[in-house]
Formats: sequence, C-alpha cells, structure tokens
Amino acid sequence: MNTGLRYLICLCMPLIATQALAAGMSGWSDKTVCRLALQNPDNTDYFAEGYRRSLSCVSNMQNSEKGNASATGNTEKVGEKSNVFDGDYPFLLSRFNSSEGIMGLGGGILVIQNGAISVAPTNRFLDTSSTKYYDTLKGKIDKKGNVFVSFDVNPLHGKGRPQTAFFSGNINDLQIKGVIPQDDFFQLLITFSDDTSSMSSDGLTISASKNSGYGSHSNFNGQNEQNFQLITNPDKARKGKKYQRFELGDGDCFPTEDWNDCETDRERVEFTASPRLKPTGNQCFAFSIMLDKSFQDVSPTNASLGQIHQMGGPKGTAGGFQSIPPLIQFDVRYGHYSMNWHVLKGSASNVIDQSVYYKLMPIDDMKGKWSDISFCLNFADNNISVWINGNQKLDIDQSPINAQLIPSLIYFKHGIYRSFISKYKASHGKDIMPTQIVYYDEVRRGSSISEVDTNINPSLRVVD
Repeated sequence: MNTGLRYLICLCMPLIATQALAAGMSGWSDKTVCRLALQNPDNTDYFAEGYRRSLSCVSNMQNSEKGNASATGNTEKVGEKSNVFDGDYPFLLSRFNSSEGIMGLGGGILVIQNGAISVAPTNRFLDTSSTKYYDTLKGKIDKKGNVFVSFDVNPLHGKGRPQTAFFSGNINDLQIKGVIPQDDFFQLLITFSDDTSSMSSDGLTISASKNSGYGSHSNFNGQNEQNFQLITNPDKARKGKKYQRFELGDGDCFPTEDWNDCETDRERVEFTASPRLKPTGNQCFAFSIMLDKSFQDVSPTNASLGQIHQMGGPKGTAGGFQSIPPLIQFDVRYGHYSMNWHVLKGSASNVIDQSVYYKLMPIDDMKGKWSDISFCLNFADNNISVWINGNQKLDIDQSPINAQLIPSLIYFKHGIYRSFISKYKASHGKDIMPTQIVYYDEVRRGSSISEVDTNINPSLRVVD
C-alpha cells in the first residue's frame, strides 16, 4: 500500500471511529449518556450526545463553576479550576473532515487566569463570523491540564451561522477537540503553540513558539523540498537551537487557485503569519535575518525579505497585473536593505501605490552574520519606527496608512519574494535568475518595542 495512503488512513481512522460512536449512542438511555459524560468529562462525544438530547446533566456540567454535576443523584467531580497553567496561549481554530482535511477558521490568544479561560480582546480573527463570538467562550482548566471550553462558532465560510461548540482535552497535548452537537459533520480543533516551533508533515506550516506571539506561519503558494528547511543547529542559530533557511532559485513559482506567480513575472517562497491583526494601536514586529555569503542582488527586480501585507484593503494594478499593495516591505535594492513604505492614494478600487524607500544597511554587512530588525506601526499615534540591532534607524511621524484606505486586517510575511523578474533578465542579459539563500530566526510580534526587540529587552524568552 502507498505510504501516503497509509498515513491518510491512519489520520482518518480516529475520526471515522468518532462518527461511528456518535451514531451508536442513539440507542442508549439518557441515564447511560449522563453517567458516561460525568465519568469521562474530556470526551466530547458523550457531552455532545447529552447536549443533543438537552439533558440537564450536561447543562450542569457546562455551567458548574467547580465542574460538579449530578445526573442520577450522585455527584461526581470532574476537576476544579486551577491556576497551575495560568498564562497566554496563542492558538489556531480549525475544522476537520476526512473528505477535505484541515481548514483554518481563526486564531487568537487564549488567556488562562485562576483556571478560567477566555480569549484576549486583541489580535484575534475569525474568517467565518464576527470576532465578538469569541466573547461567548466559557472554559476552565484543572491542575492536571484538563480543559473544557464552549463557545459559539460557525464552521462554514460564507454561509451558516454560529452554534455552540464544546471542546475538551489536555493542554499538554497542545490540542483540544470539539464538536457542534447539532452538526457533527466537522470535528473542530483548537491547536496551541509550544515553547518550540515544529513543521507540519507537508512542510507548509510552522507551528510557532508560544514566545513569539504568533500561532503559525504557513506557505499558501507551495514549495519544493529545497525551498525551505527548519534547521536545528545551536551553533548557527541567532538564539536558541532552531532557525529557518529559505532558498529561491530560477523558476520557483507556484500557482494557487486565485493567483499564479509564474504568469505574473514573480517567484517566491514565503510564509504568512497568523493571527492576522487589526490596524489599530501599536503593532510591533521583529526578526533576525542573515544573507548567505553567496547572496546576489537582483536589482532592478524587487527582492522582498519581510513585509506587512493587508486584507480587505484597497486594490489596483502593478506592472499591468492586478495588485493588492502591501503596507511595508523590506527590499534588497541596489546594494542596500531598505524599508519600502507604500504610500497609498486614490480610491479603494483603483489605488495609487507610491513606494518611498529608506536605506537601512548595506547588504554586504548582512552576509554571513545575523542582523536584528524590529519595527512598530503605531496606528494610534501615527508613527513608523525601525530599529537595527537595537539602534533606532527611523522615526517617521506619519500614519502608516491613509485614513481613507484602511484595511480590515494586516499580517506579517517572511521569506524571499521576487517581483518583475524580467527586469533583471533584461538589464543583465540573462535568461536565468540567481539562486538566493536567506536565514531567519527570532520572528516575533507584540504591542511595544520592548516586547519584540531582544537588544532593548534582553529578558525576552527565546523563540525556538
């Protein structure tokens, strides 16, 4: 049997078994369902069946402050709240069905305080409904890490409505599973970040370290094996043990359903961060970057090594192609690493994009050694600030974005992205683009420079 097929079967078997169990419970008595739900508080199947039948034992379990409930006159404790796991936990919300695999729905930061669970009001997103539904979340965790959470969620994109879902599991497993009792077609997943980053089996998603402020970084375009590696080597990492290696060569373009780099004069291997963020308050970002000693400048082609992009903002054209302009790019341009601030004007449907460049450092100073880049986009106080190796390089007292062209969300991307590759080929008389290799480490975000820059705040924990 094909190895990939065996892996898929192994992945799907527990979920198929779950659906079979749910079907089998239809003949059970209410008393049996309550007894099993109370004895197995981390089993969402029993809980969902009780909720489907509107059994009071399940309602008591959901509403009880101490997790006590009674179904048959006997009271059984399912775990008192504990502050052992108090802290902030970046998470991703997704759905799973064996026919379509995993699909992301949202993300944010789960806050545990005195054993009670809520979602932080900032830096959260839901693709299927308003983020206000995170405020319906109720949950608790006991001293062993057993978690019980319920909140209203819509698992469907573009249709459906939020319904109450119930999640349970152990936080040490970095994932809790849930169901919507009225519609168990999907299994719902809340996945947490660990102290260290890890790769998905297809190599397209990095589960971010919880010290980073991110939930994950995903490549939505595709890649070949040599394009990206998460490497463990404490002798070469900027801090800790792990760092990321990106390689972009000639012809490395990967079409998606709604975009084709190969047909639009582009090449890239690039990861998109989640959660996406609202353009409000002070949004700060940082990363360490090192260029390989073989790195070549490909000007006049743009080579972006880090950028802040937008969603739900203005659109226009660039180089004759449809374009959604970013807000900030960090470009290799004529021998320098520069910040490219996209000053946007015009209308939301026909935006005028003017690039304003600020030189940060010569690229020769970045080859073979780490450079620490940090910056803040202060939407509240209208300021853009950039630090290089802990020293402030730019302090621009202007709004990061036109007040008439504000996007719904912004997000960080890193890797190697080359646009208008034909310019390099024409100006240098070549048919092949040079291979570029770039390393990244310590990718993080926060709401102040002291939350992201290890030079300014050496007490920051390592992002590994």
